[in-house]
Amino acid sequence: MSRLIIPVILVGALTPGIAFSTDGALDSYGCHVNHALGTYHCHKGPFAGKNFNSKADMLEALKEISRKKRKKPKLESRL
Repeated sequence: MSRLIIPVILVGALTPGIAFSTDGALDSYGCHVNHALGTYHCHKGPFAGKNFNSKADMLEALKEISRKKRKKPKLESRL
C-alpha cells in the first residue's frame, strides 16, 4: 500500500496546473485575460496565438488592421 501512495503524491504534486487552469471563457474577440501572467491573449480570430499587454493594446492592433485594409486599392477587372 505504501508503494502506491508515494507515486500518487508525486503525480499530484507535479501536475498542479490541471487544478488551476482557466475556465476558458473567451470574449467576443476570442481572447481573455491570463491573470497569472497579467496579459491578454487570444485563442481565436485574427490574433490567435498572440499576447498583448492589455485588451486596449489588442483593440489598437485591430484598428490598425482595419486601416490597412481600407488603404488597399481595389483592382478593377476589365473584360
